[in-house]
Amino acid sequence: MIGEKEKILIGVVKKPRGNSGEVSVIPLTFNPERFTKLTTVQLEYKNGEIRQLKVKSVRFHKKIVIVKFKNVNTPADAWMLEGANITINKSETIDLPEGYYFEHDIYECDVYDENGKLLGKVNSILKTGTNDIFIINSGKDEILLPAIEIFIKNINIKEKTIIVTLPEYV
Repeated sequence: MIGEKEKILIGVVKKPRGNSGEVSVIPLTFNPERFTKLTTVQLEYKNGEIRQLKVKSVRFHKKIVIVKFKNVNTPADAWMLEGANITINKSETIDLPEGYYFEHDIYECDVYDENGKLLGKVNSILKTGTNDIFIINSGKDEILLPAIEIFIKNINIKEKTIIVTLPEYV
């Protein structure tokens, strides 16, 4: 399990919460309830360090997930986790409703307009709070395309293609 190469980002540790070693987590998943089913996660730090931790408990406060990991018992222990990405193995992903996609599946998709003209590849996804914005790199320019139904006509993950209608401003 640890040797599995592809990891999926599901949250980011923000800071300690309370005095028992709990941490606040910003969920980056379609269904934050999935945290309640986790037993083990990987924490990946910006310096490349990876730690595997067992989940002891999970609760929710507004849009934040509060996680208690085993052997993290003080605020000082919890501060050591700050900023870490919480990842799982790709094999542990949940099924999504039709019309929803994992970000990692969208990256590197070829994007075509409705006439079949290649516009470029999705190389980044910008989170705005309201809707995502696909950043499409054409090799010369970047196209910022809101990921909403009016512009996204078809996504085919197996073929790594997206068909779009460009906004008038592009």
